[in-house]
Amino acid sequence: MNQTTKLKGEIIEKLKVLIDPEMGISIVDLGLVRNIQVSEDQKHASITITVTTPACPIIDQLVEAVAYKTGEVGVIETCDVEVQLDPPWNPRVDPTEEGRAELGIWD
Repeated sequence: MNQTTKLKGEIIEKLKVLIDPEMGISIVDLGLVRNIQVSEDQKHASITITVTTPACPIIDQLVEAVAYKTGEVGVIETCDVEVQLDPPWNPRVDPTEEGRAELGIWD
């Protein structure tokens, strides 16, 4: 496993503690974390997230929380977080297996 892959895994573990307040499920397991990129020098992360609804009242707080938790990963010094609403979040496609189980989606 290369260092970038390891860092992405560490970021995901940090983000798993962030719980969507409406669903009560980790944003990782809901599939709200769409993409994680780490710079070549491994000091910067760019993360793309989505929300369960475009009218989500906590988008700004979620962006701040994602950047903060990512900053807890050792070598990461800066983090940009982009919210992507298209394609919209799909509860049958985006969640992880664990997330679908918590949502009660079995197919």
